[in-house]
Amino acid sequence: MTIANNVATAGFRPVGPAEINRLRAPVQRLLSFEGGQLIYRQGEQASSIYRVNEGAVRVYRILPDGRRYILAFHCPGDWFGLQANGRHDDFAEAICESNLARFPVVDPAALPVSLLSLAMENLATARERQLALVCQSAIGRVAWFVLDMAEHFGGSDYELFMSRRDVADYLGLAVESVARSFTKLADLHIIQMEGRSHRLIRILSREKLKALID
Repeated sequence: MTIANNVATAGFRPVGPAEINRLRAPVQRLLSFEGGQLIYRQGEQASSIYRVNEGAVRVYRILPDGRRYILAFHCPGDWFGLQANGRHDDFAEAICESNLARFPVVDPAALPVSLLSLAMENLATARERQLALVCQSAIGRVAWFVLDMAEHFGGSDYELFMSRRDVADYLGLAVESVARSFTKLADLHIIQMEGRSHRLIRILSREKLKALID
């Protein structure tokens, strides 16, 4: 009996490229978090990356003087958690009730996202934010933030999961400055705020928002 016959008799079958890719694909784990719950903390081993399915996440550091510095917000469809040194150098926390998918970074080639593209995207976002913080007034920073969140949520009408404190810690402003800037944008009929906490944002004029940034 030939080797081929032995293989067939034993019930083995050839494995095609599609099944090889399926077997190589990392097993994702679905996770749920309550608002304010930590996802990971600074110093922990960074062996996975995360995708936001529902909800929102803030990534931040604690400065030596105890102040919180928010580095990024992540909304549905966003990826986060990528680290270069094998350990997290920041904290990640759910802003509200959130559902995430966690993918172990065992075989980067098998991940459903390119780590290189993700790193480049993070770098571009950080540079754009840095320019906004350096060059803009308080209302200009908030105008930039409103447009940036519109890009994240994919439309001119969206709900801000972040508190005014979150926005202030992200834009490097006082909470009062953030609140006044939102109010002024509404008074100028550039945006409309709805809901009990004024977190429902409707952009009425993108052109006027951009004019405040330029």
